[in-house]
Amino acid sequence: MGSSAEETIYVAIGKNVERSKAALFGALDNFVHKKICLLHVHTPARSVALKLLEISCAKESNERKQLETELKMKRKELEDTRNQHTEVIKQLHSVQEKKPILDHLISESTFMVGELEEKILSAVELLITIKEGRDKIRAEHELVMLDVRELRKSVITGVLDFQNEVEMLS
Repeated sequence: MGSSAEETIYVAIGKNVERSKAALFGALDNFVHKKICLLHVHTPARSVALKLLEISCAKESNERKQLETELKMKRKELEDTRNQHTEVIKQLHSVQEKKPILDHLISESTFMVGELEEKILSAVELLITIKEGRDKIRAEHELVMLDVRELRKSVITGVLDFQNEVEMLS
């Protein structure tokens, strides 16, 4: 048996008789001077395709799980963003509700500032008037005090003169 594997033609025979016959006759017609070895195939070609499909499905399943994980993360981010947005909107509404009250308080404060400024100006004017009056009274007081001193001197001189006259007369 000096034939080599290169001279042998292997023909797969499966459950499908028509295909198997066609494969065998095709090999006999095309390879006349070669040895033909029949191989009975237990696994139909469909199971190979099924294996490939299972591998593809597993791959797609992994990809799907990854996408679902990413989707969950994105949904969480979106939910967090929505919660932040809701909180900001609540705060905005709260500020908008307080704004008229604050505007009213500002208006009242501005009015009060105006009134206080008027009162301060009036008080300053009154203080100036009082100081002028005080200065005038001080000046008059000094003049009166000079008159009083002169009168005292005059009285003392008059009393001394009177005493001298009384002494001279006595």
